[in-house]
Amino acid sequence: MKFYENETSINNKFLRKRATRAYTRGMKHKAICRKKALDSQINDKNNPWYKHDGQYSKGKIRCNCPICKYSKHYNVPSDKDIAEKKYVKQAIEEYYIDITETAEISA
Repeated sequence: MKFYENETSINNKFLRKRATRAYTRGMKHKAICRKKALDSQINDKNNPWYKHDGQYSKGKIRCNCPICKYSKHYNVPSDKDIAEKKYVKQAIEEYYIDITETAEISA
């Protein structure tokens, strides 16, 4: 007796293998090592950002100092913002050129 039309797909959902605890632990360790390496490049090795390794896995390492966030503190547009504005301006110009060309053709 089938309760659902596609009962096999529902059963396959529950039969799927989960990641083992060892795999999850390894991925967590990899992320911790990456963040610790960033920390050691920025800060002194004797003065780490966090006290314990597990704290690196909790979230992102952020720095809000004026050197790292220059454009935010001093209201200067970043290179990415400038490139994005240039792209939008070019797209608008191309759009208006296409409109004028189609208007000339239809007239």
